[in-house]
Amino acid sequence: MKRFSISLKNVAAIAACFAAITFTACDTTGGSEPDVPVASVAIEPPSATALSSLTAGGGTMTLAVKIEPANASDKTVMWSSSNTAVATVNSTGVVTGVSQGKATITATTKSGSKTAEFEVEVKPDPKAQPVELKSPIRENTTLKDLGMDIDYFYAGNNQLVVENNATLTIEPGVTIRFSHTGKYGGMIIKAGATIKAVGSASKRIKFIGTDNSKGSWAGISVETNSDNQFAYCDFVNAGNVEGTVSGGMRVYNAKVGFSYCTITGGLGYGLYFGSDAVTRCELTAFDHNVIEGFDNYPPLFIYTTGGLKLLEKMDMTSDLTKNAKPYIEIRPDMMDPVTINQASVPYYIRNTFWISYPLVINEGVTIYMESDIAGVQRNSTARLTVNGTASKKVKFTRLPGSTKYWYYINFNNRLNGCVINHCIFEYGGANPGNADDAIICITSDDVTVTEVTFNNVEIKNAQGYGAQIKGCNYIINHNNVTFSNNGSGNVNDRCPRPNAVIRPNFP
Repeated sequence: MKRFSISLKNVAAIAACFAAITFTACDTTGGSEPDVPVASVAIEPPSATALSSLTAGGGTMTLAVKIEPANASDKTVMWSSSNTAVATVNSTGVVTGVSQGKATITATTKSGSKTAEFEVEVKPDPKAQPVELKSPIRENTTLKDLGMDIDYFYAGNNQLVVENNATLTIEPGVTIRFSHTGKYGGMIIKAGATIKAVGSASKRIKFIGTDNSKGSWAGISVETNSDNQFAYCDFVNAGNVEGTVSGGMRVYNAKVGFSYCTITGGLGYGLYFGSDAVTRCELTAFDHNVIEGFDNYPPLFIYTTGGLKLLEKMDMTSDLTKNAKPYIEIRPDMMDPVTINQASVPYYIRNTFWISYPLVINEGVTIYMESDIAGVQRNSTARLTVNGTASKKVKFTRLPGSTKYWYYINFNNRLNGCVINHCIFEYGGANPGNADDAIICITSDDVTVTEVTFNNVEIKNAQGYGAQIKGCNYIINHNNVTFSNNGSGNVNDRCPRPNAVIRPNFP
């Protein structure tokens, strides 16, 4: 190894050399260029050919972007999809169709985080074929969205049966066609089985028939009290009424919920609730539904044990107005206390019913009457409370266009403590000259006091009397009660004996 040594003389020479060097400042004005940020980004519209290539099951198209300014330093773009179940996108803007539907593709610049969006629609896979369903379904079954216009079909001339405690799950986006040309095809969920058809706002579930004619298939019947659910479902042209007037959706001895569903264009009722003499139907939900396009029967019919309880689920969120008979038809039966709220259409009571538990009718409710309402001799706690307001009165009347008068509401000694606020009673009091020829009957005996309160009430257009009092053991509290245009008179007070007194108002 060689050794090097530096003498003091050499060190001094090196120092002198460095001292002779002159350093000057650098001129940077002509050096590297500054960064240019991105001002905006836009997704360029693809051609019609590119759009048509985006199909379910792997069809692709490529999206391109335009960045301003053109000389931006960093043009890197990051891509994302709002719904990867419908379409995915990779780092270079290649969009791949997964299933039929719509998704929003977003381009975001790395520089400045500028964004642009483009909605893509994935078309059905042209090579795919719908799957035929076979009856019965006896095991747990899930129907997945196959990304087609029609995912599944049933060709039988009878009902597709779900039984044996099986659960049929239908996923968002599925369309099922009942394709028998005789219009008999449909579905029935037997006792013990369950159906869960829960779609979404962007991927609704559809049940359709062979064509777009009303009643093109028989509909769906649910006959099980398990947790059946329908949400974001469309039932199109269901209900052919072959030998029956049941609905396109029929709920019998069953429990079910409907949310954000549409029922359109059948030949019978839109939605029918029925039961035997013992079993009740139960609604777990009824909101944001549309029943429309029914010409022969009302959109909703309730004829079931304890059926009045179903009305508690009715509200203004569901639209039943676009039908030839826009009302909810009821053949009522009470087995519980019930509160009725305003719905988008009136209620139509077809039969006499007895108020055997507390019944509350809230503001804005209109009830069309065919027969009468009476107190029953079964439950002394029964009472009628009407909570109308000055701006939203409760009304008891007859069907629009009808010339028929209904009978009466009988406040008897078993229907005690009733309070009626802001209410109109009209076109009742049928059969003038008979024992109960008034809209309002107040009946008492010699043992029990009948007490009723009327505040801001109109009683008018009776065929017979506006009101009739039978018996003398009563208390009538009244404030601002008006009578008008009653055929036999306003108040027939039969308490004075031996002759009745015709009064202008309650005593």
